[in-house]
Amino acid sequence: ASVRYVGQFWNEPKPEARASNVQRGAWLFRQKGCFICHGEAGISGVRNRNSINGTVPKLNDLAERLGLIDPEDVTAILEQLEAGEDLERFADEPLLPRNYDVFLSKYRQTRNVLLNGNLPGKLHSKGDDPPLVMSAWKKKLSTADIDALMAYLLSLKPPHPKEEDDQ
Repeated sequence: ASVRYVGQFWNEPKPEARASNVQRGAWLFRQKGCFICHGEAGISGVRNRNSINGTVPKLNDLAERLGLIDPEDVTAILEQLEAGEDLERFADEPLLPRNYDVFLSKYRQTRNVLLNGNLPGKLHSKGDDPPLVMSAWKKKLSTADIDALMAYLLSLKPPHPKEEDDQ
């Protein structure tokens, strides 16, 4: 299956029906053009003039930002998303040994940004609006698609920092 760059979007075959949520999410990330602003595999966002952060957020550290530090916690969440479970179901009987309520709150916020979009804060209030905004996807993606994107984003890992030479 070859990948062609067409305009602003990757055009590649849709994953097979038996593909995992992570695989479907990776395809959606490319096919919907998320990589254009967030970088391939969410590694780095592009510059966003006059935004508070200066760039579009990177996404390869999302699991950590949502409080999933242990790889076992990430795996537990990905398994539930793969099974089609609504993570809200575990609010009263937490899926994770600690801080599930914190994770769930941040997870909801992230899903909300995917669904409803987000305007970046302005660094200088009198300056122009930042040109890059997060689009709302609630009318363009199904709940299953959103879950697949979330699974893919949670599966990403930041690159390990290069070990510095002792010289």
